[in-house]
Amino acid sequence: MNNGDVSRDTVRAAILNAKNSHRKSIDIDFFGQSIESRQPTLGQLTKMTEDDKTTTIITLLLEYCYIPGSKNDKVFEPSDKDELMQLPTGEWLGHFNKAIEDLTGVNVEVAEKN
Repeated sequence: MNNGDVSRDTVRAAILNAKNSHRKSIDIDFFGQSIESRQPTLGQLTKMTEDDKTTTIITLLLEYCYIPGSKNDKVFEPSDKDELMQLPTGEWLGHFNKAIEDLTGVNVEVAEKN
């Protein structure tokens, strides 16, 4: 891709204004409820990598699950962490991991190992 005669300021402004662009989302079934997993920002992704590896999936649930169609209404809040830790694993986890991988381009299982 060639930017031609575009200035540095123009390129920077276009990139930094991308935060206002539409983020991708994927609806998944979560214990019979539809939730929307949204493409994370770099800040959210960075927070995930700073967390203890044993709580990565919990961080993903807290940060990336929204009420479908809402502006920014998250399904879970930090106080739900202990309750989320008690949920049984199952098919929903595979669907959720796949959604995160599709939205971020990051393989969740590989990221958890590193």
